[in-house]
Amino acid sequence: MKNETKNFSALINNESFLRWLRGTSSADETTKWRKWHLESFYNQELTRKAKKIINMPFENPDVSAEDVKREIERFNKHFLRLVNDKGSE
Repeated sequence: MKNETKNFSALINNESFLRWLRGTSSADETTKWRKWHLESFYNQELTRKAKKIINMPFENPDVSAEDVKREIERFNKHFLRLVNDKGSE
């Protein structure tokens, strides 16, 4: 299960994979991901799960995975600072 989570996390943060799911990938990317998708049932399941996530109403194709990562890091730093400040009182 740990490897599946790791593989899924890597995919959902892969800009090329996300473009393919959204239908905006280049011809080369499309060929690559179609081939990968057909290689195994496992890949098909990962694709199905990823599609469910990117089709959720909060998904914004104008925000890159890198931007999301940066915002999460900013939030975590802020949150940890608040927790640490609270613990030192």
